[in-house]
Amino acid sequence: MNRAAKRVLPAVLLGVPVEASGPVLIEKVRSASTDGTGQYRIVSLPSGTYSITVALPGFNTVKREGIELAGTLTATIDFELRVGALTETVTVTGESPVVDLQSARRQAVIDGNVLQAIPTSRSYNNVLQLVPGVDPGTAQVQLSPTMLLFTAHGGSTQDGRLTVDGVNTGASRGGSGVSGYVPDMQNTQEVAFTISGNLGEAETGGPQMTIVPKSGGNHFSGSFFATGINEGLQGSNFTPRLQAAGLVAPPKIIRLFDVQAAVGGPISKDHLWFFYNYRTVGRADAQPGIFANKNAGNPNKWTYDPDYSLQGRNDTRRRINALRLTWQITSRNKFSAFYDDQPACTGAGWVEGSDACRTAAPGDGWIQGGSQVNGFFGAGPNAPETGDYQYNPQRVQQVKWQSPVTSRLLLEAAAGVYASRWGYDERPGNPTRDLVRVQEQGLIPGTGLSNLKYRSSNWPNGPGAIFRRSRLVPTGSFPPPSRSTGPMAFSGTTTSRRVWALPTMSWATARRRSR
Repeated sequence: MNRAAKRVLPAVLLGVPVEASGPVLIEKVRSASTDGTGQYRIVSLPSGTYSITVALPGFNTVKREGIELAGTLTATIDFELRVGALTETVTVTGESPVVDLQSARRQAVIDGNVLQAIPTSRSYNNVLQLVPGVDPGTAQVQLSPTMLLFTAHGGSTQDGRLTVDGVNTGASRGGSGVSGYVPDMQNTQEVAFTISGNLGEAETGGPQMTIVPKSGGNHFSGSFFATGINEGLQGSNFTPRLQAAGLVAPPKIIRLFDVQAAVGGPISKDHLWFFYNYRTVGRADAQPGIFANKNAGNPNKWTYDPDYSLQGRNDTRRRINALRLTWQITSRNKFSAFYDDQPACTGAGWVEGSDACRTAAPGDGWIQGGSQVNGFFGAGPNAPETGDYQYNPQRVQQVKWQSPVTSRLLLEAAAGVYASRWGYDERPGNPTRDLVRVQEQGLIPGTGLSNLKYRSSNWPNGPGAIFRRSRLVPTGSFPPPSRSTGPMAFSGTTTSRRVWALPTMSWATARRRSR
């Protein structure tokens, strides 16, 4: 905040104390004094609602309430002091300033209460659609949190940056803008979008999305949220016309759930706050036209024989365990730490009890795996035995220190680490390790499937061997077993690797001068 405190006469006052107070300040009150030009500056105020009080002996006390600060807004608040009794207080209540006269930065801010009220999947990929000028890369509403590249005004999709409290959480691939990390939006203080006019903290000119987690307070508070659907809560358009067109089984959501609980409060009032958030979100989808292969795991069989009693399904689940600590060391030194651990699991192991993030559940009428489209495994549908298993935990760790040394000098330092495990893994308990993958070159009668891949998940040499052993087979034929050990066709390779982003240091020093 800045501006001038003056008398009704055309004169300015030097040394007038100005105090800003609000529930988001762990130290309760932040103060400054006017300089020789009558201006004051209170720097590094967190987003929230404030009251500003100006008091000087011989003049009435002026108090202005309900001032909303959001994002990087520099609010201009003027005061006029009149001669009056010491006990006289003038309280001014009005609209908060919405125009930043100090910066050319274009920014849009969404308050945390708005995020809780809007009907989205509580993920940043849906919030992107709420900001004019931002291109989320897809017009489809995401039903569950997922990674999404974004840009603004027709720029490159690798220009978008996702940060938590100003620290980048992008992976070391894809432009370092986003990653598999999905910050929680349900318990976010605010989300600030910088559309253009980025300053030195961003290495690109594209949009930057800054998520500020909640930090707690001097009073304990919490929240609980739960939602979900199952098969009984959706209709069906599986008409005879679709069946005649060759669709054997339609896609559908088996279940979709989101459960969240959060609590925050003081460990030591006015000194140390905490905020903890737990969330588990997941979904299970039936794969259209994909069924278990009766010949899966049989080295003597080279054909796909669908078992119509077991339709393919794909399960995904992510858990969020986030903790933020805020410590007011002294009146001018604040330290915060943020830790967010997100284990994510897609698919399941082959047998119950295997070393997997999820195991199959025999007898439930479904089989894990299979898909109609999976670019990672090549074009065309995939039978359940071909794979589709991922265990990709994400972790973000951050520390930040702030010190408003004077009203003209702010020191700030932050460090963050993003760690991720990326890629597909061999399904634990895989019985097809030594088999050759087969891909049909035409339509399989009675299934409606063409170019189907089946028989093996292609992990003959452990992780990283995807696509190393495969055969293209004309529909209705199969290679004899005696040729199964012959030369194999290479159709591409990929590897499963752990990607560790190196710690990044972000130092910012701001010096503001009076005018």
